[in-house]
Amino acid sequence: MGYALACWQEQARRRAWQAYMAETLRLAGENVARLGGGPYLQTRWTDLLKNKPEETRTPQQVKAHMLQRLRGMG
Repeated sequence: MGYALACWQEQARRRAWQAYMAETLRLAGENVARLGGGPYLQTRWTDLLKNKPEETRTPQQVKAHMLQRLRGMG
């Protein structure tokens, strides 16, 4: 039980660090872009992780797609 808790805590720390760094870099880019009048990324990292697009393909389409990608690797 202690090992599972330690693994979960480590994953939580990594997720928090990733979110912190991604938001820091996004805000830095936004500030520079505003000074220069250019475009900037408006989507937050946590929004990307939480709002995954819903799968609309059938299982057969997913299988065919994966097989096609595997063939391309060989």
